[in-house]
Amino acid sequence: MAVPAESNRLRKAVRTATKVQCLPGPLARKIRIGQYVVPTKASFGWLCRRPSKADIKPYEAAFRALVQKPAQASPFLYKIMRGHMWDLRFLALQTLVSVVLRYATRMGGQLPQRLQSKAGWPRNLVVGLVSLGWVQRGTWSFYHEALNLTLKFQTEGEPLPSHKEASHWIRESWRWWLYGLFASADRRENRNNPGWLPEYDEMRVQRCRKLHFDAHSLAFVTGASVSPAAYFQMKASKNPSLGPDDVPPCPFCGLAAPEATFVHVAWECPRNGKPQHVVPTDPLEKRLRWPTASGDACLRWLAHVRGVVLGSRRA
Repeated sequence: MAVPAESNRLRKAVRTATKVQCLPGPLARKIRIGQYVVPTKASFGWLCRRPSKADIKPYEAAFRALVQKPAQASPFLYKIMRGHMWDLRFLALQTLVSVVLRYATRMGGQLPQRLQSKAGWPRNLVVGLVSLGWVQRGTWSFYHEALNLTLKFQTEGEPLPSHKEASHWIRESWRWWLYGLFASADRRENRNNPGWLPEYDEMRVQRCRKLHFDAHSLAFVTGASVSPAAYFQMKASKNPSLGPDDVPPCPFCGLAAPEATFVHVAWECPRNGKPQHVVPTDPLEKRLRWPTASGDACLRWLAHVRGVVLGSRRA
């Protein structure tokens, strides 16, 4: 349970997010303002205690409202694309790593034995790093097998990592962890195509995060794809008497909704007008449009398809 000072800071952060949401101007401007003024209020002071789920819940609700997260988007992919500034536990861990590194640098790379505690901030440091896939190898040494990285807070003949290096390593392990959560989530993509996701690729995620996103393209890269078939399944689960003709068909060729899957409307429909040069290179690009190389032709195409499908539904 948060102490009064932490609870007050969280409430102030949530109120600030609500105020930013009410500002005039485009959404991108509000998000830029929000990421500078909201996380700094919420993340201050979490050194000796890890934020609980009860602490995180109102903060993340305010974040979703501010950035207008699509309902179908994966929360894990959305955090990867929108940045680490909205994950309270991550911010607390990153601050703690920075504090310990600065302290270790002042101590000449030799941390005193009295800090090898199983409580307080040493325990918080270990729990936070282990949750992101780091394995403790020694008192002040951690290794991440998937990313092949070693993070040390005590010198053993080698220099300590810089603050910039350590922050980057922590962010990458956080993104790797979120990617794994998406891979194991009970979502339509994973149910229909078990094992379809490739291994986490830092450069590929970096290329995708640097793309320019509008509402439809951001929705696609975070898993919020749409299709007549998915819409029919959703409506039929609430109304079993629903017939195929009660849901708009493929907006390009008129194929009945139950058969008009995402793959059909985006890639296989003979009348969708897809440019010949738009060809996905692997399942991840085909489904989420995460690029294997530079360029965003596939993303622009999928954003167009999403707009047409939603337009036909609303009409």
